[in-house]
Amino acid sequence: MVISLMFDAWTSKAYDPYLAITAHYINALSDQLLEWELKSKLLGFEELQGSHTGANVAVNFVSLVG
Repeated sequence: MVISLMFDAWTSKAYDPYLAITAHYINALSDQLLEWELKSKLLGFEELQGSHTGANVAVNFVSLVG
């Protein structure tokens, strides 16, 4: 199974920064490969600590997922 992780960081109108992490994958039985279903699961949604720099998002990403 292959899982794709997506993250999004943004700032609210009240200037609060947030980070959301979602996993996407395809669910299919091995004998019915043409009948598949895209699945998504929210893994984390938290206030982002610090700025939206790549290094800071990476630290927050690992703490949410790991």
